[in-house]
Amino acid sequence: MIDCTAMAMERILADIKHLQFKEEANLQRYRADLLRAISHDLRTPLSGIMGSCEMLVSLLDANSKEYALTKDIYEDSQWLYTLVENILSLTKLQEGKMLLNWQFETLDEIIGTAVTVFERRYGIDVQVSLPQQIVIVKVDAKLIEQVIINLLDNAKKHSESTDIRIYAQICDNIIDINVEDFGKGIDDDEINKIFDMFYTGGKKHADAKTGIGLGLTIAKSIVEAHGGTIKAKNKTSGSGAVFTIALPIEKIEE
Repeated sequence: MIDCTAMAMERILADIKHLQFKEEANLQRYRADLLRAISHDLRTPLSGIMGSCEMLVSLLDANSKEYALTKDIYEDSQWLYTLVENILSLTKLQEGKMLLNWQFETLDEIIGTAVTVFERRYGIDVQVSLPQQIVIVKVDAKLIEQVIINLLDNAKKHSESTDIRIYAQICDNIIDINVEDFGKGIDDDEINKIFDMFYTGGKKHADAKTGIGLGLTIAKSIVEAHGGTIKAKNKTSGSGAVFTIALPIEKIEE
């Protein structure tokens, strides 16, 4: 009787755990579906707002109040559009639905496209230093560009200076892409947490100024999906931090 009772209790507990797991899975699916639906619905009006503001900025006097107001609207809508893109990427990563469009790409084109988008968005010049050799990598160019833009955005948020530097170095069959800022750096107790989801830091580090802590999480997931690594450290000379993406090289041409 005791053995039968114990088996029955174990079966009941297993059923309860199964129901809890099923409910949690349903909640996760409903949340992902809601985020995806909201994000898709926001993209169209945001694109219209950005296009209208960009046109108005080109027509207005740079010293007028209307110009400053329109530019602020444009920058805020740009930030919101980036957030929407990050949310969509996050839901795809969590559901395992992000399929990589593998192509052979040159490093110059990937970094050049990302820097152009960032400079046009904020009007900030980025210092770029690349190897003289033509480095070819097999990646999903659009996703790696998103990673670099996220890192540039992060550098802008956490540096009082507008100086941002991106440089690449070849090490054996690995290319290191470094994004360097001249801010206050990262606290030692935060440096191992900044890639955690929704982590914004107690002192405004890593996605904290106008973000919700998704940019670096998504960057890490994308880089690791490409067989690479991403890490952060404080600069050894001067103030600021350096984020390094390491990706395997397919080919180097002189």
